[in-house]
Amino acid sequence: MSSTGVQPLVIEDLQLANNREKFVTIFEQTFNASVAEAFSPIRAQDSVSSPRSSESKIQASPSSSFERRVIEVIDGDSFGRKKAFSVDFVESCLERSRPQRLTPRSIISTESASSGRHLIILLHGFQGSSWDMRTFKNHMAIIFPNSVYLTPTCNEGLTEGDIGAMGSRVADEIDKFIQSSFPYLDDLARISVVAHSLGGVIFRTAMKDESLNKYKHKFYTFFSLGSPHCGFIYNPSVLLNTGIWVLRKWSKSTCLDQLSLCDDPDPERTFLFKLSQTPCLEYFVNVLLVASPADKYAPYHSARIEMNEQASKDKKLGSYYSKMVHNLLEPLGRKVNFTRFDVCFLDSKFNLDKFIGRASHIYFLDQPLYILMFLVVYKNYFA
Repeated sequence: MSSTGVQPLVIEDLQLANNREKFVTIFEQTFNASVAEAFSPIRAQDSVSSPRSSESKIQASPSSSFERRVIEVIDGDSFGRKKAFSVDFVESCLERSRPQRLTPRSIISTESASSGRHLIILLHGFQGSSWDMRTFKNHMAIIFPNSVYLTPTCNEGLTEGDIGAMGSRVADEIDKFIQSSFPYLDDLARISVVAHSLGGVIFRTAMKDESLNKYKHKFYTFFSLGSPHCGFIYNPSVLLNTGIWVLRKWSKSTCLDQLSLCDDPDPERTFLFKLSQTPCLEYFVNVLLVASPADKYAPYHSARIEMNEQASKDKKLGSYYSKMVHNLLEPLGRKVNFTRFDVCFLDSKFNLDKFIGRASHIYFLDQPLYILMFLVVYKNYFA
């Protein structure tokens, strides 16, 4: 109440408010002490021993009458510290010429001593095309203009076939691209992979190809978006399970047979189980797995490479699923920065895609706000 007794007006520019239908929340779970230290909310001069596991929530939040926030980071450490990033901060990250008034976290520099360039490979998924990765690629090209980008096209229209053949084609395309783009291998400093859906499994298969052996020491970040690393088994969606069964029978999809562990009577001889025994993720410095509980196309536990309660009760495939998880995670040890992300997309619209669980699977690729959040807050994974 003012001295004149007149209540001051509350003025708010509603045009600055974000559309609630585009809100995104990201939960982070890190399983490596070096990552917890590198991305600690505590300044370097205040550093303390970091826990083995740390969790964070990143959320796009609405505007207030005094402050417009687009990214909020809440760190779940014992100090309960909280940081928020304004629009000015995001713009300062995008424009190198402007000083950064804030920093998201005390990120330890990971710049390579090499003066070479960073190759980022973006792989599409099941029944997709290289065009699916355009939003991710466009954002990355703006933030990381000095990087080189490859969106393989060799599997377009062929994703119903054998995953092994897809992996071989991708390996060949990557090898040829590197040879043509980097006449001197020293000009290539790092190789990172952004893979959506089946693309994550395809790249793991490509790593079996001898043509990529000479590049393995350059692999940096593996970033999978809703990739069914452990197959489609234990998917809670009855509707999707029925659809997969129909596709397997109707279209004779080799790929879906392999992801369902139905390509051999002996589970240990199935493609996916044998792939879990093949070295791949341990060659990367960073392994980032993105999943969404609302995504029914890639089972949540499979995209996160973690145990499932149903598997512990399944006497037929449960032990094999457990072995696959162990085969994939055990080699990572403490030498790989391993982080899982849960993404929640707030969408009030109801449609068929949302009903069958496809919407969140597609949102991984076409939600600019969430892509920007990842690339700005976790910039050093891709720099």
